[in-house]
Amino acid sequence: DVATAIVAEGGLAVATAAARAHCESSSIQEQAASLIALLVLDGGAAAADKAREAGALDAVMSSLKFAVGFKTEEEIEPGLEPDLQRGGGPAPADPALEQACARALWAMSEASGELGATEVAAKGGIEVLLAVMRQPDQAHETLKWSSSALQSLFMNGGELVVEAAVGLHAAEVLVASMARCIGRLEVEERCAAALATMASNGTSAVLSVLDSGGLMAVREAAERHGDAADNLLHWFQVLNAAIEDGSSEDSDEPDEADAAGGQALEVQSIGE
Repeated sequence: DVATAIVAEGGLAVATAAARAHCESSSIQEQAASLIALLVLDGGAAAADKAREAGALDAVMSSLKFAVGFKTEEEIEPGLEPDLQRGGGPAPADPALEQACARALWAMSEASGELGATEVAAKGGIEVLLAVMRQPDQAHETLKWSSSALQSLFMNGGELVVEAAVGLHAAEVLVASMARCIGRLEVEERCAAALATMASNGTSAVLSVLDSGGLMAVREAAERHGDAADNLLHWFQVLNAAIEDGSSEDSDEPDEADAAGGQALEVQSIGE
């Protein structure tokens, strides 16, 4: 097909080179990230392998950091709060670039499975996506694609990736995003999916989701949308099941398991 032909002709390498050569141009970086996402998603695992060889992930990560003003520990200026230099400051300069990069990270995780998800996480993808979502007055479309990317990373990367997300307070960010997008069904669905997938990967993740108010947020969203909320209801059920499974697992930390179980006992099915 067309995507396979473009990949075979070096399209991913060209898009990567363009993003790197025009690191101060939001529009060129957006188009490059969009092309990378399209080619990887349509081309599958083989295209994802080509993207890795071309350095596309590094290029997308650089573009996303540029869009959100993200800085590493070494780049943070002395005397300023680190969070203000990690996407917590002014409104995003170019939401379209952030959306394109989030879609590209999602596509790489979807196409490559565990390998892609762990590579994105290892390069700081979770931290930067969360920085994007923390931006004040963030565009709903950006929140949708950022949460979609996180859900894919959690699903394909498993417990190691989720463990990193727990340490970065991902559940709190997802719940806060749902609160900012009440009535926006697609955003609420994607955030609910990320929370449920996160909770399906260990007791610490269950507790993180519960402590952040994730269970109540998903339930309230499903009730609010009623008959239009089939997907939300599905993710509520997945989340509920993860909480129950987490409370019944043998754990080296029984207090944590008891805490999860105690909250699970309070869960009622929607409609009861």
